[in-house]
Amino acid sequence: MFARLGLCACLASGAVAVHAAPYAEIRGGLSQMDDLSGTADRGGGVLEAEFTYDAKKTIGAEGGMRAIAGTPFALALALDGFRGRLGEATLSQTGAAAESPAGGQGTQVALDADGVRDLGYNFDDRVTVLSGNAYYELGDEEGLVAYLGLGYGIASIESDLRSGFVIQLGARYPIDPIGYVGLRVSRFQSDGHNDAASGLQFEDFASTAVTLAFGLEF
Repeated sequence: MFARLGLCACLASGAVAVHAAPYAEIRGGLSQMDDLSGTADRGGGVLEAEFTYDAKKTIGAEGGMRAIAGTPFALALALDGFRGRLGEATLSQTGAAAESPAGGQGTQVALDADGVRDLGYNFDDRVTVLSGNAYYELGDEEGLVAYLGLGYGIASIESDLRSGFVIQLGARYPIDPIGYVGLRVSRFQSDGHNDAASGLQFEDFASTAVTLAFGLEF
């Protein structure tokens, strides 16, 4: 996977794509994690957990090359990060119930974030995603440029590394000869991560971000 990102970095730096327009941007907005489902062996049985998350602010930066060899394609490297905010949790236990936070076999417990912390756990996951992305520009309508993007990235989810895909849709509009503003919707999805503190193994991980961007084209 690092080889794929390295290739994207090489292309974005201009080592392969000489005839291209470099750009750099920063962005910020809101990110929403999908609900998480996980299981862990606990007390001779299985602890099942369902988590929902609140939307939280996200920030990121990206740099790359546009109009590669005169085409509507662009290549870039991006770094984005946010911290998920746990909203609610539902815990249930099957099998033996010893030392189960759910309280016993067949018991289902609904907790808010403070209730989960009272059990000694914190699932406000810190997420950082490094991705290599390819974009296709859909055309220029009076300066407004829309684009589609597809990428491959590595996410650090509370220090547990997972790889996955990025899908993006956005638009940008020039505000002066080199500056522009933009709006972007992006989604990252990967295999589920492991929470070392609780022993929970999650089925999958996904998040969606809506961001505003300010960039420069050189």
